[in-house]
Amino acid sequence: MQIKQKIDLNQLSQLGKNYEFIRPEFCLKCNSPKIWSHGYVRRYFDGYAFCLYLKRWICADCGCVISIIVLNYFPRHHRSIDEIRKCIQYRLKTGNWIRGPDLSRQRQGHWLRALIKNIQTLLGNEWIRKPIESFNELISKNQCPVLRSV
Repeated sequence: MQIKQKIDLNQLSQLGKNYEFIRPEFCLKCNSPKIWSHGYVRRYFDGYAFCLYLKRWICADCGCVISIIVLNYFPRHHRSIDEIRKCIQYRLKTGNWIRGPDLSRQRQGHWLRALIKNIQTLLGNEWIRKPIESFNELISKNQCPVLRSV
């Protein structure tokens, strides 16, 4: 199971495992209050040269492992949602990719192709003419608009 938490990545990079994570009060699966620490998971984010450690917990009753997803990031993505949206908007507006040392055109193309595929699959072809509105609509439906495996 995963829970979303607002995490200050700069503070997390400085404090490491001493960061104050918010412990869930109950298990997400069985509602048991017996939630114990279960170590840390390494995650990588753009802008940080090293991995950051996110806390996880385990339910003593059912064995469910609860880990954190950073609130303004999609699962399995190293860039923030706003930065991904900005890259797609820039490409659609100018026809060019944003250039940067840690941002390749291949990665941006991956996001745009996945968005188009997800719009067609999840929203229908009438949404294809409004890609940024579709991006936001998919987020409101709890879908990752740039995930290739829907």
